[in-house]
Amino acid sequence: MALTIRNPKVVTPRVLDEQEIEQIRRRAQEQVRAEEPTLILRQMRARLAG
Repeated sequence: MALTIRNPKVVTPRVLDEQEIEQIRRRAQEQVRAEEPTLILRQMRARLAG
């Protein structure tokens, strides 16, 4: 599976190799994990407010 990222500065789309895709996926998962506690807190606050 190849993802294509369009960089505004570059006209030609660039095809990522598997390693790059894996790095991006890992980074995204780490971000989600980092934000999860705050999201849960927000949901709880929203429920209490509602």
